[in-house]
Amino acid sequence: MGQLGRLVELGEGDLTALQALFERCSAFFQLVHGAPPARGAAARWLAEAVPGKAPADRRAFALRDDEDRLVGAVDVVRDHPCAGEFWIGTMIIEPSIRG
Repeated sequence: MGQLGRLVELGEGDLTALQALFERCSAFFQLVHGAPPARGAAARWLAEAVPGKAPADRRAFALRDDEDRLVGAVDVVRDHPCAGEFWIGTMIIEPSIRG
């Protein structure tokens, strides 16, 4: 893995790489959900809605290394739990680059 390069918004075109990241981070899914990530977990995560919030209030970002590989993902929700605050939801980081 290269050095962390940039943060970019995730989209439908990232689903294959995102699903692969989820599978490399299977220990997280096992701990939180009691099972490895299911097929389609990335698509479901990307489409998740936050109750009481507009879809545009939740944004999902990819952490890409300097070789453009997806090495992390994070989602944030604007004005949650109250106005002017941002809530960080899921943050997944490639096991091989964790310190």
